[in-house]
Amino acid sequence: MKNVIWKISHDGITEEKIGEKVIFELPKTVRYTIDAIYTFEKNSKTDDTESFIAKDSIIIDLEHKSLEPILNILQSSDYAPSKVTFDASSSQSKNGTIQKFIFDFGE
Repeated sequence: MKNVIWKISHDGITEEKIGEKVIFELPKTVRYTIDAIYTFEKNSKTDDTESFIAKDSIIIDLEHKSLEPILNILQSSDYAPSKVTFDASSSQSKNGTIQKFIFDFGE
């Protein structure tokens, strides 16, 4: 994996961070949309470089909830194809219990 671009959006504001692992705060109890854009690079035997891009969207809806989402993201390899694993089991709720996580990566 060459790099990851994180686009964190809420209330019409978008913040962008770059890196395989980033830390950011969710200061408001609103709906956040996080787009993760992964760039994979493969060097071929002819010294040509091929790039592959994958994108995931993560939605965190904190409105009327007191959640502290913590996502641990692991990749199986630095080369394509790579399996990317999202683990939200460290997340916490101040006023209740988290019963289920739903990950929807689209089609």
